[in-house]
Amino acid sequence: MGCNMAMTIKWKLTVGFGVLLLLLVIFGIIVLVEMVGVQKHFQLVVEHHTPVIINANRLLTLVVDMETGQKGFAITQKEEFLEPYNYANEGFSKLLEIEKELVSDDPSQTAILDKIENLVEQWHQKAAAPEIAKAREIATGKDVNKQYKALRELAALLEMGTEKALIDEIREEFAELIKVEEQHTKQQYAAASQTTLHVRKTVILLVVFSIILGSTMAVLIIRAMVSSVGRLLEGTEIIGAGDLKHRIKVKSKDEIGQLTLSFNRMAEKLQQAECQILHDITERKKIEGKLIENERSLAMAQQVACVGSWDWDILNDKLTWSNETYRQLGLKPNEIEPTYEAFARYVHPDDLDRVNEAVKAAIEEDTPYSIDAWMIRKDGTEWIMHAQGMVQRNDDGKAVRFVGTQQDITERKRVESNLENYKEKVLKAQKHAYIDSMAAIVAHQVNQPLTKINILLDRAIEQIEEASCSPTVLKNVKEGLAEAQKAASIIRKFRQHSKGPALEDIGKVNVISVADRIVSVLSEKTRQAKMLISVQDVGDLPEVETNEIALEQIFLVIIQNAIDAADGQKSHKFEINGKFVDGNIELRLADDCGGIAAENLDKIFEPFFSTKGQDKGMGLGLDIVQQILISLGGQIRVESQPGKGTTFYITLPISNSHGVKK
Repeated sequence: MGCNMAMTIKWKLTVGFGVLLLLLVIFGIIVLVEMVGVQKHFQLVVEHHTPVIINANRLLTLVVDMETGQKGFAITQKEEFLEPYNYANEGFSKLLEIEKELVSDDPSQTAILDKIENLVEQWHQKAAAPEIAKAREIATGKDVNKQYKALRELAALLEMGTEKALIDEIREEFAELIKVEEQHTKQQYAAASQTTLHVRKTVILLVVFSIILGSTMAVLIIRAMVSSVGRLLEGTEIIGAGDLKHRIKVKSKDEIGQLTLSFNRMAEKLQQAECQILHDITERKKIEGKLIENERSLAMAQQVACVGSWDWDILNDKLTWSNETYRQLGLKPNEIEPTYEAFARYVHPDDLDRVNEAVKAAIEEDTPYSIDAWMIRKDGTEWIMHAQGMVQRNDDGKAVRFVGTQQDITERKRVESNLENYKEKVLKAQKHAYIDSMAAIVAHQVNQPLTKINILLDRAIEQIEEASCSPTVLKNVKEGLAEAQKAASIIRKFRQHSKGPALEDIGKVNVISVADRIVSVLSEKTRQAKMLISVQDVGDLPEVETNEIALEQIFLVIIQNAIDAADGQKSHKFEINGKFVDGNIELRLADDCGGIAAENLDKIFEPFFSTKGQDKGMGLGLDIVQQILISLGGQIRVESQPGKGTTFYITLPISNSHGVKK
C-alpha cells in the first residue's frame, strides 16, 4: 500500500502537469491557427491593397506629368518640356501592366484600368499628338504664313477643350479605382479585428479553465500530503527543541516517508555531531593548554638561548618586545612602554649612531639589518648584542612592519677570542709539523747516498792500501770517510729529532671534537671560499688512542687543500662522516671542489708534489698525513672525479698497538 501511495502522489503530479501541458498545447494551437488568419488578412493588405493604391496614385501622377510636358512644349515650343512627357509616357505603360496584374482577381478593377488605358490613348490621339505636331511645326517652320497658320490651328485645338475633358475623366476613373481598393482594405481590417477578438475570448476562456483545473489539482495534492507533513513538522519541532534522540514514526513508503527517513538519519547524524563537538571542545581545551605551555616554553627557550624578539608596526609606530628582550635590557617584562626611543637609551653611546644608521638603511633602502653593538643594561652592566631583522613592505614598496631578534653574544665573543688564540697555536703547530716532516724527508733522502759514500770510501781505502798509493791520497780519502761518517751521524740525530715530538703524547681522543675544532679554526677561510662544512654520523664513534695533534694535522691538511681548490665564486660543500668497523674507525672526507686530474692522482702523496701555485705550499701536506697514518697503523686512500670532487678514505685503529709511546 505504501508503494501505491507513493505512486499515487507521483501520478497526481504527473497527470496534473500533463493536463496543464496539454491545455497549453491546445491553447497554443488554437491561438496559432487564429493568428495565421489574422496574418493572412494583414498580409493581403500589405502585399495587395496597399501596392494597388500606391500604384494608382503613381499612374495618376504620370498622367499629370505627361499633360504638363505636352502643354509646356505647346506653349514654348522647347524640346526640354517633352522630356517629362516622354519619361511619363514610357513609365505609365509599364506601371499599368503591373497594376493590371495586381487586380487581376477583381474584374471590376480590371475594367476600370482598361478604360483608363483607352482614355489615355484617346488623349494621345486627339490632344497630345496633334498639339505637339503643331508646336513643332511652329518651332521648325521658316515660312511666316505657315507658322501663323499652325499657330491658329494650335489655338483652335486648345480652345476645343478635348484634352481637359479626357484628363478629368481619367482622374475620375483613378478615383473610382482607389475607392474600390480602399473598400477591400477596410473589409480585410474588419476581418482581422474579428479574428483578434475571437482569439482574445479563447485565451481568456482557456486561462480561466486552466486556473480552475490547476487550483483543483493543487488542493487535492495538498490534502493528500498535509497529514504526513503535519507529523513531520511535529517531530521536527521536538528535535528542534533539543531532543536529538527523538525519531519520527514512518507510516508510509511514499516521498513523505522517504523524507521522514532522511530526517531521522539527519537527527542521528546531529546526535553524533553533538558528541563529536563535545569531544572537540575537550580536545580544543587541551590544545589551548598546550599552546599556553608552548608559549611558556618559547619564553623559557628565548631566556635560555638569550634571544629576544621584537615587532615594530611602523605605520602606527607601535612596538612590542618579548619578555627576554626586557630581561636583556635589565628590565622586568612590561616595566616600560616599548618604543624605539626607549630601546635607544640602552644602546652604548659609542654604537648608537651606527645602530640608528643601520635601522634607517633597512627601512628606507631595504638594506639587510644585521648588526653587533655594545649595550648597557639598567644596572649599568655592558653586554654585546647581535640583532637582525626583516622589513615588510606593502604593494607600493612602503615599509609597514619591522620584525627581528636580538641575542646576547657576549659569551660567544669571548669564546671566539679564545678560538682565535687556539687557531694561532694550531697554525704554529702546523708549521712545526711541516718543518719536522721536511727534516725527516731530507734526512731520508740524504742518508742513503751518504751510506753508499761511506761504503765506497771504505772500499777505496782498502784498494789504496793494497795498491800502495801515495800516503797523501790515502790520507785524503780517510779524511773524506771521516767527514762522511760525521755527516751520517748528524743525519741520524736529525731524523731522531724529527720523529720525537710529533707522536709522543698518545691518549683517548674524541674524533668529533677534533673535527669541530678544526672546522672552527678554518671557519673564516671556508667562508671566504664559500664552502660549507658539515660533520655527520661521527657523534657515536668511540674514542681513539692516538696523538690528538696528529689527528688535527690530518683534518687540517685535507680541509685546507679543499679550501685552496675552491674558486670562491660559487658555493661548495665539504662532508665529514664516519663509521666503526672491525675495531677501526673509517672516516670519509669529501668535497665538490673540482677533483684531481687522473694523471696526478698517483703523485699526490709524493713529497714536494703540488698543483698549487708557489705561494700556496710546498707539496708536503699529504705526505705528512700519510706518514702520520702509517706510524699510527692507519691507512689513507683517495678517489676523485675530475670536474666534480675528491674523497679521502682514512682508516684508523681505535687502540694503540704500534709501539707509539703513551
